[in-house]
Amino acid sequence: MPLHRRTHHTSPTSKINQLKMAAIFRIENDLKDFNYDDYNEYIAYAKRQDEDPLIVEACLIGPKSTPYEDDTFIVKIKFSDNYPVKKQKLFFINFFI
Repeated sequence: MPLHRRTHHTSPTSKINQLKMAAIFRIENDLKDFNYDDYNEYIAYAKRQDEDPLIVEACLIGPKSTPYEDDTFIVKIKFSDNYPVKKQKLFFINFFI
């Protein structure tokens, strides 16, 4: 009589929740790193939304010596459950002509 090994199967929902939690953890760490990186010259703030932790709102400052110098841009960054493997989407909230 062959021995049967018990295997633990995770449900697809459980796998998605694990991916989402890993993505949220990574986003939090990336946001903390902005305080210590060279990016803070160009980012006035970046914070997660309370309603959806996979969405970050940020205020970007136009780089010096460019046509965008001293301009500010509000953006929304939507991360996937599979971040950083799958790329994020960036939406401009304000647009200047």
